[in-house]
Amino acid sequence: MIVFLFGLDSYRRQQKFLSLKKHYQEKYPQAEQFFIDLETEPNDWKKLKDFLKQSSIFTNFKLVFIKGATKLKEKNWLEVLKKELKNVYHFLVISDDIFELPKDFKFLIQKPAFHFYFPILSGENWRLFLKKEIQNRSLKFSDAAQKYLENFLASQIDNKSFLAVNLLDQIQLAQWPSPISLENLKTLISYLSSSALWLWSKKFWQARSLGERLVILESLFSLKEEPSHIFNSLAYQKSPSSEINQLAYYDFLIKSGYWEPAEALLALALNEK
Repeated sequence: MIVFLFGLDSYRRQQKFLSLKKHYQEKYPQAEQFFIDLETEPNDWKKLKDFLKQSSIFTNFKLVFIKGATKLKEKNWLEVLKKELKNVYHFLVISDDIFELPKDFKFLIQKPAFHFYFPILSGENWRLFLKKEIQNRSLKFSDAAQKYLENFLASQIDNKSFLAVNLLDQIQLAQWPSPISLENLKTLISYLSSSALWLWSKKFWQARSLGERLVILESLFSLKEEPSHIFNSLAYQKSPSSEINQLAYYDFLIKSGYWEPAEALLALALNEK
């Protein structure tokens, strides 16, 4: 069976991915698992093919989590996927930051596959999303603070859901009296915009060479901030959507237990731009 998640809203797509991962792991605790990223390691599809063919004396069930499945045009890879469409013992969950499917992969949005689409939110859908995320954290803002928050997020890049939840998490950690005042909100946003951590994070995105990024990353570590805090600071920057997708993906790897925040930061620095 294949479940295909696609769309440019990295945060909501990631949340669905994690939800499905948890569901299948709890339902099939003895299942063998395999994770591949075909964007960074395109030849790993061969390892997956071998994994799917291997038999086990303990269980028939296998869980597979895939990133970048549609970026690989290898004919044999398409055959591997199509063969899994009706396999009731194998569960493949695919997540891709893609707006429109290549023709060869149209079968991923047709039965018997299941699919979920996550477009960039706007208008009323965006307002409902933001309202829900605020309620999930039991936050309450003054009218002035609420308007300021909405305007601030609206000024960010298109893929703003990932940035919004990170900001709301920071606000929740502040544990301000409710309703949260405009003054407190401005203080936090101003701090994020002017602190050394913010400034080094901004320089990180501006760097264009591997050596420069590694030097800046070392400077970020020298601030004695938690790697998770550094990672969140990078998420606040007005970076291109491709970089936000990277951050969302690395955030997924951290929350899934695959990587530590420091490992994600190093991978981000090593990634070519």
